[in-house]
Amino acid sequence: MRTILIDFDVHKEIERRRRSFKETPNDVLRRNFGLPALMPDETEEIREEPGLAVRGTVIPNGTKLRGTYKGIQYYAEVNEGQIIFNGKKFKSPSAAVMDITHVNTNGWIFWEYYDAVNSEWKILKTLREKAQDPMG
Repeated sequence: MRTILIDFDVHKEIERRRRSFKETPNDVLRRNFGLPALMPDETEEIREEPGLAVRGTVIPNGTKLRGTYKGIQYYAEVNEGQIIFNGKKFKSPSAAVMDITHVNTNGWIFWEYYDAVNSEWKILKTLREKAQDPMG
């Protein structure tokens, strides 16, 4: 299987076009490109989580995260629908940052994500704001 990188807006549009939670991003693309659906056994190896779904926002798998605490920069990545940090898996940005600060911290403000389309780091809460904006 090949991996392709897509920006957040493309990912969001694929998610919007899903007809059910069981339909994968690959299924959506095949349907929209007019390609025949794969048989269930053919899709076994390519089914994967679209990313970390939390508070109405999907942070795509492969998203790189960074944050700074007490002058030290920390890096994490979204993979398998979770944030992977220091070999541990977390189900929310805030849970991941608590592993650093040991106090309640808003992970949406602490973490930045790498926007590959614009080649820049942006505060994570902008992804949530985009997802909640009805105009996209």
